[in-house]
Amino acid sequence: MLAYLPWAMIPCAILFVGFYFFAKRENANLEELMTKVSEEARHQIKAELFRPSKEGKNLYTTKGYVADIEDNGSKAKVFIIFHNTPRNEFYSQTAKISSSELSEKGIQSGTFVPCVMKLDEEYQIYGFKKLA
Repeated sequence: MLAYLPWAMIPCAILFVGFYFFAKRENANLEELMTKVSEEARHQIKAELFRPSKEGKNLYTTKGYVADIEDNGSKAKVFIIFHNTPRNEFYSQTAKISSSELSEKGIQSGTFVPCVMKLDEEYQIYGFKKLA
């Protein structure tokens, strides 16, 4: 029975290393995005509140700061920064939208956009749901 123990630990080690590099990459992306945010914008991000939405249970509305946009022709990735007040930390979420929607809504880097967020009650974290 003990002979199989080292073999059982290999998948666990692979998962641990994978999660470590994923978290490290996400942290590096956030740090890179935060270099584009002015001190004034950081204070505005912290001041944004999460208000209950009429769209459903555990849904909230707020405004997120557009730190960067990657436009790939027909589709665009919008990198939005929020602030988690209970944890006192910034975090980013990615919204994938069409380029036509990007121009229709007038979304640009360095501006605030209305968002609908879902509250994870267990972890007290708001996850991005959609652009409002």
